[in-house]
Amino acid sequence: MTRPSVICCLDRDPTDADARRLTPGSRVAHLTDDLNGPPGTLVGSVADGGLIPVIQAAQRGWHLVVRLDLAGERRRLALEDLARIGHLCDETALDGRPFLDPIDAELLHHLAAGATVQDAARSVGVSDRAAARRLAVLRVALGVATTASLVARCSD
Repeated sequence: MTRPSVICCLDRDPTDADARRLTPGSRVAHLTDDLNGPPGTLVGSVADGGLIPVIQAAQRGWHLVVRLDLAGERRRLALEDLARIGHLCDETALDGRPFLDPIDAELLHHLAAGATVQDAARSVGVSDRAAARRLAVLRVALGVATTASLVARCSD
């Protein structure tokens, strides 16, 4: 089952760092990049002519961190379309709890419940090494030094 896209609309030009804070560990691409391969987080400013490809990317599972260079009725309609596709949020989402891949969220849930990394990995169906790698990516993305800090940062 594919998780709905997370769509963050900013009032400023988005950066790669914004994308990494919103969806840690996700592949970051720009509007001008080739969007073949696995979806990740798409970053850029969207004007009238670029809205359709962005909507199509969100429909294919891409997360968005974008600036909508649209005004009035066009902006309202674009926001309505995006809200139907995924979870629409604003800049405040960049400072809150990140939107995690379901496997990462489940790993952290097991760790918060007291499981070891090895036990959590087995519970979600990944190898110990894959779990350790995923946790390392999340620690770097969220700027924490330890797995305990990561679990505390991402707990409900």
